[in-house]
Amino acid sequence: MLERAGIPSLGRTVTLTLTNALGGSFAAIAATFAGPTVQPVGSGTILLAQPVFPIWLTTSGPTGVPGVGQAATQLTVPNATAFYGFVMHWQGFVLDGGSAAGFAATSGLEMVIR
Repeated sequence: MLERAGIPSLGRTVTLTLTNALGGSFAAIAATFAGPTVQPVGSGTILLAQPVFPIWLTTSGPTGVPGVGQAATQLTVPNATAFYGFVMHWQGFVLDGGSAAGFAATSGLEMVIR
């Protein structure tokens, strides 16, 4: 699951947290400015149109234990009016050898700067 905490507005910081993931695994929280898409890959779906910008992370928790991993990153929105109304689409990914595609993917998250 990918969750956002904080208000995405000018000069503010938001936290993006990946939860219920495989423990001790490589992960990414990725963003695109190009909008959403639907690309099936194995048993997962990539919801981000190219180009995609990943933030690489490692999940917490005991390695290989399903559902205990967590990873988070913070993003500070620049305090510039040019970013007002800016739309970003996010999705989380975790390497997971137990899934058909070799990775697990979260639902998408849309964030509009206000």
